[in-house]
Amino acid sequence: MQLYRRGGGLPRDDWHKALDINLVSAVMAAKFARPWLNASEGAAVVNFTSISAQAAQTGRWIYPASKAAMKHLTRSMALDFAPDGIRVNSVSPGWTWSRVIGEVSGGNREKADRVAAPFHMLGRLGNPQEVAEVVLFLCSSKASFVTGADYAVDGGYSALGPEQQEPAIPKLAE
Repeated sequence: MQLYRRGGGLPRDDWHKALDINLVSAVMAAKFARPWLNASEGAAVVNFTSISAQAAQTGRWIYPASKAAMKHLTRSMALDFAPDGIRVNSVSPGWTWSRVIGEVSGGNREKADRVAAPFHMLGRLGNPQEVAEVVLFLCSSKASFVTGADYAVDGGYSALGPEQQEPAIPKLAE
């Protein structure tokens, strides 16, 4: 499956596969887990969206669209599961050190952090453990009144805006 093509013109099968992986799988998992969730006090579902759900990205249509759909699905699931006491939230990670980023960067974490820095207020990639901590919080009793929410675990990516970490206006004078 190809995930990137400038102009977004990817084959229909790639769209179906991505939607199956990124969206439909969460629906099926929740559907099958719901009887056990109903039987558990304080049950919670945490879906994974992405910073890509909120920002246009050239050549990337499938992934951002599927993650935006997941974000909305989370709100709908939260509404429908609430009468059973099941909380449903999502996390939207920023660039996080992973197998894919490791492969693309040749396993060079310093390089990956350097490339990610302008896009993240904290100036680096996230670590999987940092995302996991937010997921654990959302599953815990400490989040007992949290449902239908999306948590940006993105080092400030979504709050940064288009100017990144450097002011754009002074570049006009260069």
